[in-house]
Amino acid sequence: MSKLVKAPLDQLKDFLNKLFQFESQDLDFGVYKILHYKRKEIKKFIDELLVDKVKEELTILTEEEVKKAKKELKELEENSVIKEWLKAKKEKDKETLEFLEKKFEKDIELYNETKAAAESADVSIETQNQIYNHLTLFFSRYYDKGDFISKRRFGKNEKYVVPYNGEETHFYWANHDQYYIKSSEHFQKYSFTSPKPSDPLKVHFKLTEAQVEQGNVKEDENKYFVLSEKEPELENNELSIFFEYRALTEDEKKEVGTQNKQEKLNESASVKLQKKLSKKPAAAFLWEKKDDETYLLKKLNHYTRKNNYDFFIHKNLKGFLGRELDFYIKSELINVDDLYVQETETHFSRVKHNLKSIKVFKNVADTIIEFLAQIEDFQKKLWEKKKFVLSTEWIITIDKLTGWLGEKEAEPILKEVLKNKIQLEEWKELFGEEIFEDWKKLKIDNLYTIAEQGELGKDDSEEKVWKKLPVDTVHFDDDFKWNLLNKLSDKIDIEENSDGLVIHSDNFYGLKLLYDKYNSRIKSIYLDPPYNTSASEINYKNGFKDSSWCSLIENRIEVGKLLGAEDGMHCITIDDVELKNLKQILEEQFSKDLIHATVVIRNNPSGRSTVTGFSINHEYALFVSNTDKVKEVGKLPHTEEQKKRYTERDKNGKMFEWENLRRNGPESNREDRPKQYFPILLKNDNKIALPKMEWNETKEIWEITTKQTDKEKLIYPLHPNGKEKVWRYSHDNIENEPDRFKWEIVNDRVEIYRKKYLNEEGLLPRT
Repeated sequence: MSKLVKAPLDQLKDFLNKLFQFESQDLDFGVYKILHYKRKEIKKFIDELLVDKVKEELTILTEEEVKKAKKELKELEENSVIKEWLKAKKEKDKETLEFLEKKFEKDIELYNETKAAAESADVSIETQNQIYNHLTLFFSRYYDKGDFISKRRFGKNEKYVVPYNGEETHFYWANHDQYYIKSSEHFQKYSFTSPKPSDPLKVHFKLTEAQVEQGNVKEDENKYFVLSEKEPELENNELSIFFEYRALTEDEKKEVGTQNKQEKLNESASVKLQKKLSKKPAAAFLWEKKDDETYLLKKLNHYTRKNNYDFFIHKNLKGFLGRELDFYIKSELINVDDLYVQETETHFSRVKHNLKSIKVFKNVADTIIEFLAQIEDFQKKLWEKKKFVLSTEWIITIDKLTGWLGEKEAEPILKEVLKNKIQLEEWKELFGEEIFEDWKKLKIDNLYTIAEQGELGKDDSEEKVWKKLPVDTVHFDDDFKWNLLNKLSDKIDIEENSDGLVIHSDNFYGLKLLYDKYNSRIKSIYLDPPYNTSASEINYKNGFKDSSWCSLIENRIEVGKLLGAEDGMHCITIDDVELKNLKQILEEQFSKDLIHATVVIRNNPSGRSTVTGFSINHEYALFVSNTDKVKEVGKLPHTEEQKKRYTERDKNGKMFEWENLRRNGPESNREDRPKQYFPILLKNDNKIALPKMEWNETKEIWEITTKQTDKEKLIYPLHPNGKEKVWRYSHDNIENEPDRFKWEIVNDRVEIYRKKYLNEEGLLPRT
């Protein structure tokens, strides 16, 4: 049985519903709130006014043609031949009619066509359908789940146009002139109907809550679809089941474990729903099994499947679609051959008909573009608008605090600091537990004792050393913070004396926030963008990963450039994957002459393997000056301390330094890199080895497979405060180069070190 094909108007309506994302969830945050902006007006246009708009446009144009035809008809009626023919027709003079129609056939035919055009204002269904088809075809070329770009097309006759103004070379990408926003979950409506026509129950999965990060901020925890506490609702053969999209609670984490969390949540939801709906006969089909999986569970797995992709906001959607519409009309609707065919009355009639259809198509398309542009521009204004600063915190070291306020005035503040357990725990984390052996005995005087560690600083003007313990106002209430700032403001210019600024924000907003104060003042800007490798891939929904990356980088470089001083320098690191695109973006944003150098960085002496068999051991640093005021880059001389640091050499004469094998800083905890948490065996002569062990995928731990003797000691990457950290290098890396490692006892604890080879300048890894 052949499948029914929808009428062109219905196809257009279906597409416009997707275009305006009416299938998205009815959520009241972020982009979803904007998608619902003017929804009623747009829905009315799609369902009611679209046909009227097409007919109205056609009628207006037809009336214009009728008016023109009547004028031409009146002129023809003044012709002596036509006058004579009309008179013979009125008097039914057959002999005269035959003579005139034979001799003046063309003149009389033109009169009849003009009269018919003047009397007819009908619009053919075929013409309307043609317009609907072209509207669907045009917008489908540029729309993809909320974004407007030039999508891939196939076929020898498919056409593209790229903006080009006669440059020698021109770099263009699919998401040009768009803001890269972020990778986000796309929440769509999800409904299905009972497969039994005799028992037609429609089921809806709906969200009651969704926790998402705003802007381009990285999420702290993964989010999951969790069955809501809200009871399912069954009414008029429609069942609504409610979910929340959020991070898991501690109890939920214990329940689902570490593997296949969403699948386990779905199984749990299915069991709970079966209990709640067991007395609803209409819902019985949900628990019918097929291939050992219930109908409901199958639908739940489909609904909760991750639908992450990046999305964009167009900087000028109306201009973009307007240009593309003109090109579409010229390339798809106007037939150039019409200009060269035999100029007959039939030909002219066909050309007029096509032009009439084109005008209607353009007017209706312009109306749709206007609707879309209003929503996109509103979203763009929200994106470009400066965001509120949610909180501002200050960090001041104790030596600065007492130096500016004096010890007497600083004493009550310090007493309050010493009562703050969170602040004390942070100090212990930063500087080691040995600094505060007994918290209860800690007094203010202890803060002015001689420091055990030289790097904590020394004040030569007085015979005492100050510990650089930082007081962070984030750990205190507002009263403490404002009291501290008020006291400091009486003594110093706080802003003038601030020697560092950290902004926790989407990078685009962070750069814009700095603009007013630091416009053209920053001497050095360093960018470390995602390399777009398989480890940090930008998975754009249509596969345009390079294009997405280009927009992300261009947006940020464009704003960052405004901050750079005339003699300022930008340094951007990258690897081979996006090196070419980055260079072209920099040439567009600055100029080819301002790219001073592409420096190779040897960041992995042993190399990282690739599918091709090559082992890559390098990255690049591109140096770009803000203006031509920078003529060259100088060198910084080494200090005596730096020279002493790099004096160790191995038996082959290679320079090296020892680095602690335990990782610190970002992503250094066991849960961040579970495979880099394993024991190391201490051997004689400060040598190390690895015990025999295997990785347990289920438990995500290394399990030792052989027994150790009493003389052998196993060491794990534990911080002095007892927190489980990870090693800098993998199991295989350590196993393959055991002679490159050593262990020592430092401050009554074992530390493991690795040789880090350097070049003769003592700066870069050598091998």
